[in-house]
Amino acid sequence: MVWHRATEEVDVIGSNPCIQAVVETPWYEGEPLCPWSVADYKPFSHIQLDDEMTDLEVGLIFAQLV
Repeated sequence: MVWHRATEEVDVIGSNPCIQAVVETPWYEGEPLCPWSVADYKPFSHIQLDDEMTDLEVGLIFAQLV
């Protein structure tokens, strides 16, 4: 993928674009409001959804969704 500064266009010829599913991590003050353990990520950061996620990451995503 090549970005051309002069035209502000992106050339994707010859590249393999990839779409990845992510969830924004929740924001909370102090301790998480959920009764289960969650991963320690900065608020409003993104966590990629894939098959190699830890149980704590799954807990964090579940906390954001509920």
